[in-house]
Amino acid sequence: MLADYMITELREQILTVILIPAPEQKHEGHMIRCAVMRNPEWFRGEGISRKECFISLNRIRFGLPLSSNTDDKMYDIVKRLIDRYKSQGY
Repeated sequence: MLADYMITELREQILTVILIPAPEQKHEGHMIRCAVMRNPEWFRGEGISRKECFISLNRIRFGLPLSSNTDDKMYDIVKRLIDRYKSQGY
């Protein structure tokens, strides 16, 4: 089920940022941030916390009533992903 996949993706893909030397050193020790791992594409920019996301995905997964704005938002995200996968022939 898609909700199971999304839960796994959310557990495994956590934004991780490290500091690396800047390509153009403006001063001694100049560092820049570099993402070595990113959040799942569907999770970025949605304004939902991971905890809320897990709760809503489990409600969807187990067919429980959707009871919050977060649940509604997650339902919309899941529906968009299903539509995208269907259009790609999955």
